[in-house]
Amino acid sequence: MKIIFCIYLDLNHCSKYSSIRCKYQYDFGALGIVSVWTVLLLVFVNSLKLGKYGLLFITIFLTFIKFCFIYVFIWIGYLLAFHMLLRENPSFETVLTSIPRMIAMLTGEFNFENLFYPEEGPVRGTTMAKIIFTTFVFVVHICVMNILVRYTNNFI
Repeated sequence: MKIIFCIYLDLNHCSKYSSIRCKYQYDFGALGIVSVWTVLLLVFVNSLKLGKYGLLFITIFLTFIKFCFIYVFIWIGYLLAFHMLLRENPSFETVLTSIPRMIAMLTGEFNFENLFYPEEGPVRGTTMAKIIFTTFVFVVHICVMNILVRYTNNFI
């Protein structure tokens, strides 16, 4: 809790008079809030009635982290392939802007129309991109996510 109050305080002379906060104050403040609520979850793990659900969450989360270390190479391969082929799309202009888009695609938000047929016109190189997109849907989204669901169901 002290982290949140320290970040909220005026850290420089200019913000003391203008009450304009620095960008990093909001970033660290948001990080502090998330960490405090995560610690609150860990406190509930020690509770007698709610402990098994918190322990289940921690077990599934650690399983997901192990799973991500194994399959991160497949995701990086598709990330770089989409970045190479769909560079004209604003979601895939740079590798760093491609990462959030790929994470959204992992959850099932493909947005096919805007990906291949934006309002400006068709994107160059879409034939190979459509083939790679189809393999992405089958390999990553269907197969790998079903493996993850099956693996986590073993713990329940």
